Amino acid sequence: MIAGVCLDGQPMGGKTVGEVAEWLDIRAEEILFRPVRIEYEGRSWELPLKELGVEVDRHILEELYTIGHRGWMGQRFWEWWKAKNQGVNFPLRYTVDQGRLLSSLRSLTEPLVVPPQDAFLRVSSDDVITVVPSRDGRGPELEAAYPQLLSILESSQDLRIKVAL
Repeated sequence: MIAGVCLDGQPMGGKTVGEVAEWLDIRAEEILFRPVRIEYEGRSWELPLKELGVEVDRHILEELYTIGHRGWMGQRFWEWWKAKNQGVNFPLRYTVDQGRLLSSLRSLTEPLVVPPQDAFLRVSSDDVITVVPSRDGRGPELEAAYPQLLSILESSQDLRIKVAL
């Protein structure tokens, strides 16, 4: 890596791709095992980001390495000069497997889901007919958790997802 290139605010200049990949693995582990608090209907659970389908985007290694190594000679020089004199910082990027996120949240909240029920007639053994009214189902709006998770990844401030009805 050329001097002045930073990843997540850490200087990477002079390091090999292997050294940067090793640093990224350690940093990813620190981040992905941080717990996020999930809140729903007065209950809460804590799950690490990794169990919510979050991964660190490793394609950033390619981008770091190509600074000063791509394009025609003028572009290479410009990128090298800019990195050396002004610095170039690449924030970590993440990918989120929405299916895994929804599956994790569904398994937590499933016992609290109230399924809808159609109205029906109940006839007892002594021929008494009872009308059982319908009821609306209640369950979490799991899809609303995705933008909250993205916000957590951007800010790293409030590690909480509030799942609404």
